[in-house]
Amino acid sequence: QGFAHPFYPFRMGFEDCIQQLQTVELFDQKVPCLSTIDLLLVLSVQVAKDAYNQDCVLSKVCDIAELVRGQPDLSWELVLDRAQSLGCQRLLLVGMLAAHELLGLELPPAINRLVKNDWIVLQYGRLLSQSFFLPHKASILFLVFKLLILIEYPLSAAHNINLLKGLLAYPYTKLSDMMNRKTATT
Repeated sequence: QGFAHPFYPFRMGFEDCIQQLQTVELFDQKVPCLSTIDLLLVLSVQVAKDAYNQDCVLSKVCDIAELVRGQPDLSWELVLDRAQSLGCQRLLLVGMLAAHELLGLELPPAINRLVKNDWIVLQYGRLLSQSFFLPHKASILFLVFKLLILIEYPLSAAHNINLLKGLLAYPYTKLSDMMNRKTATT
């Protein structure tokens, strides 16, 4: 139904992707694919989204690093504009920081400046990078930083209201799922 849960600050729908599609040649066939910018954003959102549950696999971080390395002429101004318009600039920064910390990706100056100026992105990105090498512990600190990167500015943004609704509904959703599973097994 979407690339991320509705309470994530990522407003890219499938229709948006279709409008931005590019083609690549594969075995003498033209195959539609996500634009480079959209692919970078989707991968970054997935890295940030999956990290807390340790579902994040290093291959997604590798994909970010190789995508960026393979596009030396990528317009970072366009990337940041697209990320900002879709509400996922912080998630982009987390994905880029993870690729930098884990794989030595050189951050473009515009990205590096934004990362250094966002303490929450720095902390979450570093926790995420360390999580690949530590036994799984769903720490409360990690959860807090994950929630903080989902907040958009200004605080009155409509997304923040959806985030709050999602957070408030989450315990009830989990309880309902548990009850439904229990009923189904009996």
